[in-house]
Amino acid sequence: MNKKNPDWYQKTIARLSCYPMLYTRAAILRLRLDPDYHWGADVPGTAQEAEKELLELTYSLNEVDYVVGQLAKDKQELIKLRYFQRGAKDVEVMKQLALSQSSYYRLRNRTILNVANLFNLYLE
Repeated sequence: MNKKNPDWYQKTIARLSCYPMLYTRAAILRLRLDPDYHWGADVPGTAQEAEKELLELTYSLNEVDYVVGQLAKDKQELIKLRYFQRGAKDVEVMKQLALSQSSYYRLRNRTILNVANLFNLYLE
């Protein structure tokens, strides 16, 4: 375990950071399952496998959406800007939110702790 960032912190960040990839994958699967969209014969997997994967992705996405929806508006905005936009950096988000460095990191760390508690990842 990393002493600076405990296991629960790393798991929470990973869960939030993978949201855009999961969202994109779910959109691709929806297209693949659309009877009007023709992928060709070279696409691997069956429709049943795609439906199962889409169901699992939808569950994961809904879980994150629910947890983020439980947060205060400022914390929701931070999550959306920092973790749901690919490549966003702390400095950029800090500027967008018009926060000082100390205020930003305090808000970010409290937000991650709140999210970890809601995901039941934070265990003292």
